[in-house]
Amino acid sequence: MTKTIFSLLLITFIFAFSIKAQTPTPTPTPAVVPETILLPPQVQVPLPTKRWGFDDKTAPEAEARLKKIPDAQHAPDDIDIRIELIEYYERKDTPEAKKAAQPHRLWLVRNRPERPYYRELGWWMSEEDLKNPDYIALKEEWLKQVNLKKTNDKIRLGAARFLFQNEDALAEKLLKEGQQINPNLYDYYERLMEIYEYRFNTAVTDYEAAKANAREADIDAALRKLFVEGEKGLAVIAKTELLARSSDHFDLVVKLAAMALDLNELKKARAFAETALNLNLKKDESDEDSNDGGWFDTDKAIYYGNTLLGRVTLREGNTAKAKEHLSASLTFPEESEFKLQQIELDLAAELLAKGEKQAVLDYLARAEKLTIDEENIKIFRRWQRLIKRNSLPLWLGSVD
Repeated sequence: MTKTIFSLLLITFIFAFSIKAQTPTPTPTPAVVPETILLPPQVQVPLPTKRWGFDDKTAPEAEARLKKIPDAQHAPDDIDIRIELIEYYERKDTPEAKKAAQPHRLWLVRNRPERPYYRELGWWMSEEDLKNPDYIALKEEWLKQVNLKKTNDKIRLGAARFLFQNEDALAEKLLKEGQQINPNLYDYYERLMEIYEYRFNTAVTDYEAAKANAREADIDAALRKLFVEGEKGLAVIAKTELLARSSDHFDLVVKLAAMALDLNELKKARAFAETALNLNLKKDESDEDSNDGGWFDTDKAIYYGNTLLGRVTLREGNTAKAKEHLSASLTFPEESEFKLQQIELDLAAELLAKGEKQAVLDYLARAEKLTIDEENIKIFRRWQRLIKRNSLPLWLGSVD
């Protein structure tokens, strides 16, 4: 039996060897030199056992992991981990933690400046912050990135957003340079309007608080600058089909109408108010489910357009027509499901000052039925109560 098994094994071995000997040796393939140099494979380092909500044990593990990964090979998850570490150090709120967070902030600006950052880079909003070494380092890194990639809109906008908190003049300079490079990007006009609106509000606050050297002329100058920038932004929106059918278009037109009224430019105020009233006509009925244009519902146009037109008409001396606009601002199609969220009482207040009590009371009663916000309901009821007692209710402006 043993001899038989041995003989079978020997025959199998000889047969396999003979087949291998008959197989021709393949001709070596010439080496191909790639046209581009391939990057080395990304370093594979496992995720920490606890990714979010780091503690004193998992934070050092994450730090050690990040140090092993080359900057260029950071994946989105790695960047999110850096942001989570920043938040972890902020929660600790110790000098050591602040020191540990700063390298991550600098890394984000140096290596991923195109990504939008808000709270991740900290809040620097006082004059003392201008002397803070951490702030200075972040500022210098932002400016370096802008200079390295002058035509990169995302980096420039990110730098301006960061600097706006404490150095709005420098942010303004970056945005104006961006407009020269890319004059059709609405983001530059929008960010500049934020800066000018901040200055306008500051001028109003300083004047009302009787701050030294505060002048009413400063308010008008700041408002004029904001208005001019808004008109430029509107021209850019008109050139872009997607923006022309966006909520940015409607919101800007409404703001421009209100600003024109404050500047007593009634002709422009009427033009913007009429535009707001008629913007709903641009809605693409074939694209009702899309976010593009879907916001152009008739109700918003009716509400804001009539309110603004009423104010213009009242300035022009036609009180009766202004009352019609007040009523029309809350008169919607039967199929409408409009629910008033933000209240606008400027026209009502101006008509009340003209002695039109009943028109305003009718408006408030109708508005109360359409309001879904309890605080707004309280405002409408307080106004009705005071008006009926021949008192003028206080109105500090529209709620944003």
